[in-house]
Amino acid sequence: MDTFGTHYGYLIATLLIGGLWTVLFWLRSDLRKELMWMSILIAPAGLTERYFVPVYWDPGTF
Repeated sequence: MDTFGTHYGYLIATLLIGGLWTVLFWLRSDLRKELMWMSILIAPAGLTERYFVPVYWDPGTF
């Protein structure tokens, strides 16, 4: 029997990382430029998720 964590682990991890990014963005004004540039540079990798995620992440329900 699957638990809550196995069904929503990817979503939870994404929300935690996004929350950390948001906290750093608002609290550390000296890092905002770097955060934005790195986000822009890494964003294309996010577009490839639909090709790679099904290979290792295939829960029964989402």
